[in-house]
Amino acid sequence: MTVVLPEVDARPTWPGVLSFALALATAVAVGVGIALATSDLYLAATYTAWGAIGASALAVVLGIVALVGRFGSGWAAAGVALGVVANPLVLTTALDLIGGLWA
Repeated sequence: MTVVLPEVDARPTWPGVLSFALALATAVAVGVGIALATSDLYLAATYTAWGAIGASALAVVLGIVALVGRFGSGWAAAGVALGVVANPLVLTTALDLIGGLWA
């Protein structure tokens, strides 16, 4: 009797998962930055925003690398999407454009 085992993809998924984790960290940092800014802690909010921009950039770059190399593609796609949407620069520009529609 011959046993046939299914093929297992041996590619690591950690790049995609790390991309998604960095994107989640970006979203959390944006929320913390907003809370700091509303508490009149502008310097801390600024540093938090710069940290969120860096985490977002890393999430997007690592996600694209993971997508191209097929290392956890589902996680990577989610990481790229969330990393772009949660980026403070993109978020501020998008909200400004949306707010300008009704001004």
